[in-house]
Amino acid sequence: MIRWAPYANAFALIGLIACGCMPSGEPLTAGSEAPDFTAESIDGHTLTRMLEQGPVVLVLLRGMGDRDGREHLKRLVADIEQFRSRRATVAVVIREKGTTSLRLWRDLKYDNYMECFFDQPHKEIGKAYHQQWTLFASGLKPALFVISQERKLIFAYYGSKASDIPDNQTVLNALDSI
Repeated sequence: MIRWAPYANAFALIGLIACGCMPSGEPLTAGSEAPDFTAESIDGHTLTRMLEQGPVVLVLLRGMGDRDGREHLKRLVADIEQFRSRRATVAVVIREKGTTSLRLWRDLKYDNYMECFFDQPHKEIGKAYHQQWTLFASGLKPALFVISQERKLIFAYYGSKASDIPDNQTVLNALDSI
């Protein structure tokens, strides 16, 4: 009888590499150019179109099933007027796409406050922004970026879990520095 447990992590790693889930390259840093992507939000907006209106706060999360991620979204909504007063658009990227995620997004009325991108099927946004992955925790790690209208990263943050994403005041301070 073959015991597969000792090989589970190796098989998982091979699977992640094969499906393109592993990050490519070093994490992005403040001052570098913000990568563009062609994906459209659920309302049909692109990053380029949002940047025409003002700076963008780009938040990459695992998905709507992540409790800490949903808590972070609630905190963003609580201060949405402060983001809007700085002409900033808050755009949330969720890796999973499904009717449950979309229904939850709309049921919570987040579409009234923020743009939502489902990064499927090609994982274009996560790859462009070097979203990190871990085999041993919960999969995708969150990230947050503040992008100026000139396409420069003003603030770049990679976290271990959604609960350690910087608070809104830190992000608002980054917007104020533009």
